[in-house]
Amino acid sequence: MATAPAQVERVGSDPLGQTARRARGVARRHGWFLIILVPLAVVGVIFAYPVFEIFKRSFTEFVLPGDHGFANYSWFFSDAAQKTILIRTFTTSIFVTAIALAIGYPYAYLMTIVKPRWRLVLLALVLLPFWTSLIVRTYAWIIILQDNGPVINFLGDLGIHTTLLYTTTGVTIGMTQLMLPFMVLPLYSALAVIDRNLLLAGESLGASPKRAFARIYLPLSVPGIIAGCSVVFILSLGFYFTPALLGAPRQSLISQQIVIQIQKLLQFGRAGAMALVLLVITLIILGVCTLAARRWTRTLGGTGRTVSAVPPSDKKPRVLAAFASVVGVLLVAPTLVVIPMSFTSQANFKFPPPGLSTQWYQHFFSTPDWYQAAILSLKVAGVVVVLATVLGTLAALALTRGTGWWRTPARALLIAPIVVPGVVAAIAIYYVFLKWHLTGHFIGFVLAHTILAIPLVIIPVTASLASFDEGLDRAAASLGANKLTTFRSVTMPLILPGVLTGALFAFLTSFDEAIISLFLSVPGQRTLPVQMFQSVTNSVDPTIAASSTMLIVISTSLLLIAGIFASRRRLKHA
Repeated sequence: MATAPAQVERVGSDPLGQTARRARGVARRHGWFLIILVPLAVVGVIFAYPVFEIFKRSFTEFVLPGDHGFANYSWFFSDAAQKTILIRTFTTSIFVTAIALAIGYPYAYLMTIVKPRWRLVLLALVLLPFWTSLIVRTYAWIIILQDNGPVINFLGDLGIHTTLLYTTTGVTIGMTQLMLPFMVLPLYSALAVIDRNLLLAGESLGASPKRAFARIYLPLSVPGIIAGCSVVFILSLGFYFTPALLGAPRQSLISQQIVIQIQKLLQFGRAGAMALVLLVITLIILGVCTLAARRWTRTLGGTGRTVSAVPPSDKKPRVLAAFASVVGVLLVAPTLVVIPMSFTSQANFKFPPPGLSTQWYQHFFSTPDWYQAAILSLKVAGVVVVLATVLGTLAALALTRGTGWWRTPARALLIAPIVVPGVVAAIAIYYVFLKWHLTGHFIGFVLAHTILAIPLVIIPVTASLASFDEGLDRAAASLGANKLTTFRSVTMPLILPGVLTGALFAFLTSFDEAIISLFLSVPGQRTLPVQMFQSVTNSVDPTIAASSTMLIVISTSLLLIAGIFASRRRLKHA
């Protein structure tokens, strides 16, 4: 009996138990790594490889015999016209960012001090244009800014005679409206967690409200300002459709010049050089802004970064409320213009419509170019939803639950398609798909759209997994459930809202994608956004207003269905 404790001790310290646990840990790490290899392979082959190829062309394909090495880059930085375009691109992006910040900051601030029901209204005004097609909103600005449009007529009544369409000013106005949601959302996220007690403390020590705001509130909001400005500036650098439709050819931006080098001149080397310059600038700005935000947050040391303990004020400033009303009108203006224009009785873009008719809806469904484009977009988006949701969910699970050095580079590669400027990805995919004979083919659209949708599935699914209790999986396993049963019965139902949100993002991304589709399209095989773009550039056809209205209805319906589903799930689990 004296040896029993020693026997128990030897059993308890048996290295076999530790070896088994270590083996399970290794299997778990390698298991998630093997799972994430599938989405990594898809993004690597369809996105990373084409980007590498187009950049390689910038060093190997030249216009003039005898050129080599950095000749394409030397041409870009030495050509006066290209330098002017680069400066114009920077200037326009800076103006758009500054105006969006000036408009978005007061709006986001008001969202933090109003009652919850008004906050929902203000948030809805931001999200509505966010889910409206880019082509639709740009088309609406053509109507608003045209010489006989409402803005010019209003300015004329004030004695101001000017032109906005096909000018840099018009491009700036359109881009600002398009970028405003990207500024407001990160600003609101930062402002909503600032402890307003700090303002009261500053005022109690003798500071005026303005001084307390400038010395306390504004510094605490700097991370949100940096986030919003970096997103807006980077997106503005790579904009193509808005400058192409609202601006004049002689005032083009760098994205337009990249497209010209491919579509009109077939100069992949020079286009690759311009694309690499744009990408490097984007990454530098992103890195600097990220570093600045981290250092500023570290400097603050977390002071005041808590959920506000002071209830929202019932006495919101009237001036601020009036300003927010104007901003709200600006946000929804394209929707308010497009829908009436779809019922115009004449074949022009005159607003308001001189008469009402449903002829353009009839024309949409009776013209093969239009309804076939819509059918192609729906088919592509349907397949993309399945592929992107499966691959994105697997990637999110692996990134959340896996361990190892591979997680950071894997996450960077999977998110890269939404970080790289769209025009860069477009020319890269187009170049490779030409060699693979996938341009103008259904599978080509599906593959290209899928790599754009995967990151937008990963983000909401990862957010759902972050709040998931893995103890539930272990409890299911202890009751005899295998991993597949546990995932199907426990994990999947709990993360389903995030998965469905990702699926919705994937559908809307594919259905609205235009820049890559523009390169991949051929006559008779175009997606609906490309058909809309071609309609605006080639003719005066209000059919685009009818198709735009249907896009708005589809997007809004999907969002309402998603909201109803989420509400029912909350009530069910309450």
